[in-house]
Amino acid sequence: MSNVLPWMREPLLHFIVLGAVLFAVDHIIAGRADDPYTITVDASVDQRAREAFKQQHGRDPNAQELHALRRPWLDNEVLYREGIAMQLDKGDPAIRDRVIFKMLGLIEAGLKTPTFDEQTLRDWFEKNRARYDQPSAPADFEKFGGVVLQDWIDATMAEQRSAAILAMENRYTVKVTRGDSAGAAPGAAASASE
Repeated sequence: MSNVLPWMREPLLHFIVLGAVLFAVDHIIAGRADDPYTITVDASVDQRAREAFKQQHGRDPNAQELHALRRPWLDNEVLYREGIAMQLDKGDPAIRDRVIFKMLGLIEAGLKTPTFDEQTLRDWFEKNRARYDQPSAPADFEKFGGVVLQDWIDATMAEQRSAAILAMENRYTVKVTRGDSAGAAPGAAASASE
């Protein structure tokens, strides 16, 4: 070891070399992650463009036409990403409603139609009889069976939907601020776990 140059034993050199190795590894790993500034035009984009072109012109687009058909999609993707980066989605009730609608659609797609037997429906009918009774005559299960089935399915699916939303809600801390502008203390907040 005596023939090793003295500067090769310096801790500062070891620190610099180790730092360079760590930066290189980080660059390689980060390079594999999705880059927010990379827009990928996948086959589904081209397929929709081809179908629209073929419907309008009766033939498939050539390479130049396909490139031109990608342009509006690419422009829209750039505008969407820039709008999100500028937080233009914040505070817009129409965008909020659209996101909520899409989330409900995802939840609905995951729901399963409940299985049932006649006893389950009869029990539910008896529990909710007031809904079907009329002033002139009490409701008869045999007469309302199809309606009862649909009402039971709707109620059961609503319970599943509520349970799915509650499961998502449990990831959040909910703070309810109580304050009327006249007498509320600044920063008065109450935690709610509803």
